[in-house]
Amino acid sequence: MKNKVSQVRITIPKWIVKLKEWEIGTHLEFVPLIKDDDKPITKETVFIIKEVK
Repeated sequence: MKNKVSQVRITIPKWIVKLKEWEIGTHLEFVPLIKDDDKPITKETVFIIKEVK
């Protein structure tokens, strides 16, 4: 069985990029804010964007 990997492309406004001082090509990661690891990710799940170094 193959793992399905989906990608999501988002556009981040320039003012947020400047505020966070991200450079072009910065690798970002979505991190779900889930307190219970057993709960599945749904449409209501809140995410934060984290810079990966």
